[in-house]
Amino acid sequence: MIKRRILTAAAAAVLLLAAGLSTTGCKQIKELAKFDTTTVLGMSGEVIVIMDKADWEGAPGAAVRAALESPVDFLDPAENKFKLYFVQKGNLSRQLQMNRNLFMFEIGEDCENAGVSYIDDMYAHPQITVKVKAHDADEAARLVTENADAIYHKIELAEINRNVLSCYRYELKDITEKIEAFAGGSPRIPNTGYTVAAQAPGFIWLNNATTYVTSGVIVTAYPATGENDLDPAELTRRLREQINANVPGGPEGSYMDIVETISPIVSDIRVNGRPIKQIRSRWTINGDTMGGPYVSHSFLTPDGKKVVTMMAFLFCQRYDNRIYFRKVESILYSFKWKE
Repeated sequence: MIKRRILTAAAAAVLLLAAGLSTTGCKQIKELAKFDTTTVLGMSGEVIVIMDKADWEGAPGAAVRAALESPVDFLDPAENKFKLYFVQKGNLSRQLQMNRNLFMFEIGEDCENAGVSYIDDMYAHPQITVKVKAHDADEAARLVTENADAIYHKIELAEINRNVLSCYRYELKDITEKIEAFAGGSPRIPNTGYTVAAQAPGFIWLNNATTYVTSGVIVTAYPATGENDLDPAELTRRLREQINANVPGGPEGSYMDIVETISPIVSDIRVNGRPIKQIRSRWTINGDTMGGPYVSHSFLTPDGKKVVTMMAFLFCQRYDNRIYFRKVESILYSFKWKE
C-alpha cells in the first residue's frame, strides 16, 4: 500500500528554492558582536543549539530533539535527520557563530511578543539562524512544538540550497545537454565524480562510485497519455521497467529493482512553481545484496506531452548515509528547463 503525504504550506517551503518563511513578532533579540560575513563552517546536517543547560535538559531541549532528530526515511541503519550540538548560552565562540545552522533561545519574563523567527546570514554565508523568544521554558517548548515542521523544513531548505549552489557552480554542461535533448530540461550534475554509466532512448544513468559510497541519478522521459500519468503506481511501474532494463548489477544477470515489500511515501510538492510527485522508498539489486534509499521526482513537461522522472539513490557501506543521501537528493532540486 502506498502512503500519501500532502505537505502543509510550512512544510512545502523547503521545496521553494531561495524562499523564506515569515517571522513572528518578537522584538529584535540583543545579539553578540557580529563579524564580517564569511563562508560557513561545520559539516552538513549539524545544528548548534544555544540555550541554558537547564532548558536543554528540560522541555525546550526535548522539543528541539523531537523536531530535528527524527529518523531519515528508509535509511538502514536508522540515522537522525540532523546532528545537534548543545552550547551553553554565553559560550558561543566566534568559530561556533559561523556554523551553517544555529538554533538560539532567549527565555525570560521580560520577553515581549514571544515567537519564532528566522534570520539568514547572521554571522556567515550561507547560514540560517532559528530564534525562539519566550517568557518561560514551557512557552519555549510549546513554540518549538507548534512550529516543528516549519523549523525542520527551514533548516532542510538551507542545506538543500547550499548543495544546489554547488551543482550549478560545478555543473557538467555536457551531461546537461545530453539530458536536455530528450527531457527538455536537466538537473545540474556536479563535477564530483559523476559519469554517464548508461544511456538509452529517453533514459540516462549518472553514477558516482567510490570504494564505500555509490550515488546515482537517473533521468527518464516518455510520452504522456493524459490519464493517470502521475499516478504513483504507474510512475513506479515505468521507473522499474527502465532500471530493470538499463541498470545492471555486479553478478551476471542481476539488475536494479525497487523493493515491493516496503510501502513508499508519496508527497505532492512544488519546486520553483513546478508541481511534482515525490516518491521515497528503497531500491535493491535483483540477484545481489546491494541496495539503499531512493527518492524520485516526477512531473509533466510544460506542454503536457511527456512525463519526466528523476531518481536519486545511494549505496553507502560506511560513514553517515544521511549526508550523502541529502547531497544526491539535492541534485533533483537543481532541475531547470532548457532556455
